Amino acid sequence: NGTRIEACTVRRSGGHGIIVAAESTVRDNSCTDNGTAVAEGAGVRTTGNLNNVVDNHTTGNDIGFWIDGQFNVLSGSRAFANAPLNW
Repeated sequence: NGTRIEACTVRRSGGHGIIVAAESTVRDNSCTDNGTAVAEGAGVRTTGNLNNVVDNHTTGNDIGFWIDGQFNVLSGSRAFANAPLNW
């Protein structure tokens, strides 16, 4: 909880590119081609409440952004060519 992940690049992770629980900030990251070893790997994944996911880019993941929990904010982020889902 309370993690800050900023200005990172995550490529070809077997699971999710970035995953946070609660009260975290994920800002200005690039997540590409993640989820290669699981059925559904997200570029950015939240599992809890009160996260801020801002200005991130996801491309080529199974799912671009997988946001679970309550009171999460997703803004200024872009998802492109994530299959089957961008959001």
